[in-house]
Amino acid sequence: MKQEISFGTWARNQRRSLDLTRQDLANQVGCAEVTLRRIENDTLKPSKELALILLEKLGISENDRQQWVQFARGLTGYPQQSIDSPPAKPLTNLPLQLSTFVGREKELMEIIQHIHKHRLVTLTGSGGVGKTRLAIKISKQ
Repeated sequence: MKQEISFGTWARNQRRSLDLTRQDLANQVGCAEVTLRRIENDTLKPSKELALILLEKLGISENDRQQWVQFARGLTGYPQQSIDSPPAKPLTNLPLQLSTFVGREKELMEIIQHIHKHRLVTLTGSGGVGKTRLAIKISKQ
């Protein structure tokens, strides 16, 4: 007999597969770590709004989220994922971006030109100037 998985167990497994700590995911979602711990331990059902944010961060496609919200709220069983759902694991080990990328078009174009000319391009600079953000933006183009 197949054992039904709870939303909390699924969320914990999905978080771990994304290599996120509970605190990392709580920061991304905008809730307290204790709230996430209670959800993962199945002692708290997330609100509809929190469930939507959690599902987005855990890799559920927008088309599938409504059935997953029902599952998160305890109203239905484990949903069947559609075939066109994106992979749960990110395609890169770069961190998720929590805000939009604004400006730096000139730098983007210069780096892209260097990439077309050379096999290896290294971004250097002081900590916090945005090297990783720039690299992530370029990798998505």
